[in-house]
Amino acid sequence: MEDESQALIFGCGPLGLEVADQLRARGIDALMIDDDTELLERADSRGFPVRQLNYTDDEELKAAGIGRDVGVVFSLFMEDSRNVFLTISARALDPAVRIVTVTQSGASADKLLAAGASKVIDPYEISARKINELIRRPLLQETLEATVFGRQDLDLAEVRIPEGSPLDGTHLSGLDLAGEYNLVLLGVVDRDLSDAFVFVTAGIDHRLHAGDVLVVIGPEGEVRRLKEQIR
Repeated sequence: MEDESQALIFGCGPLGLEVADQLRARGIDALMIDDDTELLERADSRGFPVRQLNYTDDEELKAAGIGRDVGVVFSLFMEDSRNVFLTISARALDPAVRIVTVTQSGASADKLLAAGASKVIDPYEISARKINELIRRPLLQETLEATVFGRQDLDLAEVRIPEGSPLDGTHLSGLDLAGEYNLVLLGVVDRDLSDAFVFVTAGIDHRLHAGDVLVVIGPEGEVRRLKEQIR
């Protein structure tokens, strides 16, 4: 499987720039790709590596690294048709690459999955859920925003268990991240179960393996300490 630190972001609009910011904060090098010169210049002005490319040309896609050393492709064009086309092309060039894409309509989500997308994000559905939470539980939501998510030193982070880690083979029930690191463990992404997310509240005493991803929330310094000590 390719190194997931090698990432391509197709589409240099606002969503693409936000994803690039998030990846850069986690030390992941992402090359931003578009065929729009103005959007590329905007991304370049923010310090991101950019490349002008015709996404409909398989040879140009291969030259960008798809099928060779790219682990994840973000297809974030504003048009569903472009995302579907790119997803089909990238999947044909690399059956193992992870493809994360966005849909502008719920009707296109199934098409993107059928085209080979690993994950389809519907921003409208996410926004609707957020609005619903604000309406149904405004006091709880405001409290979370002002305390947990309003603190600058807190981070919602993914911590991958590396090969040879002392956590490889242990169980969720044996972790005391709150006591040892002042971190709250939300769950684990099981790579053997097609990236299924297992909540700690699900009652499943999941056995951890190298490649699994712990999802935690807590101070940034403690997240860094955890990552260092489980290597």
